[in-house]
Amino acid sequence: MTEEAKLIALGTNECSYFIGAERTAPCKRCGGSWQQHNKPVPYVTDPDLASRHQMGLQCYHCLTVYPVDIVIHGELDLRRRQSVYSLALAVLMTVVLLATGIAVAADSEVDHIVQILGLKPDSRVADVGAGSGEISVAIASRGPRGIVYSTEVDPKLIDKIRDNLRKARAPNVIVITGRADDTQLPIDCCDGIFLRKVYHHLTNPAAMDRSLYRSVRPDGRLAIIDFEPLPGTRPPAGVPANRSGHGVPKRIVEQELTAVGFELLKTIDWPISSTVKHYCMLFRKPRATLVLTSLNPS
Repeated sequence: MTEEAKLIALGTNECSYFIGAERTAPCKRCGGSWQQHNKPVPYVTDPDLASRHQMGLQCYHCLTVYPVDIVIHGELDLRRRQSVYSLALAVLMTVVLLATGIAVAADSEVDHIVQILGLKPDSRVADVGAGSGEISVAIASRGPRGIVYSTEVDPKLIDKIRDNLRKARAPNVIVITGRADDTQLPIDCCDGIFLRKVYHHLTNPAAMDRSLYRSVRPDGRLAIIDFEPLPGTRPPAGVPANRSGHGVPKRIVEQELTAVGFELLKTIDWPISSTVKHYCMLFRKPRATLVLTSLNPS
């Protein structure tokens, strides 16, 4: 008995999708057009395929039904499609939430920087090692009457900073090309300076620390945001050997910055990463002391 003889015409309801046959293929028996059958044919040729269903294409004219093998019946396939759609929606929502979370986290970090440096709307602040300048732009928007110095040593990053400034229309950001041993900032120009994941890259920290000290005004603040050396890693090329890995120990940061005159105010956790524990060390440049000399009349 042929497969065609085994199949039965079970109705004319149309299913919206099928696999394995062309709608436009003519009937092999009479040459007529096809219509899809949406009910499972109650005949299984292979017991191993009991979980599968055969679907038929039925000729309009002679009602011959031809099998179309699909993975599952339409109702179950609909559930599968709904499951796929739900998964896709969940993935999309996850991406949106992650992107939103990253944006919120970035905004939150900017607020923390503003707070820990004690910045006001008219403060002057320097973002040393600014990367592409996103943080510089964000801080500038919080202090429209102030000035943000955005410094970098890499010419390509300088170009990116300028591009971001044009897009953000941030006229109160001044771009400065620094050096590995000097910020190139004016003397006593800043109420606050911060280095975000930059200090462990310094190849001449002693010279850079002296430059930082000159650039921050008396009673101004310096924030170093960084992380301890990661186990099993190598320090960046050219940095002092006492780094002992990719990162910089807090004790080394304290030693180097207090050696040039800064005072350590506090050290706090800086939760900007779920994988690497960061810290923020806040320093202050002491106020200038006025020495009074009593003059004895001769």
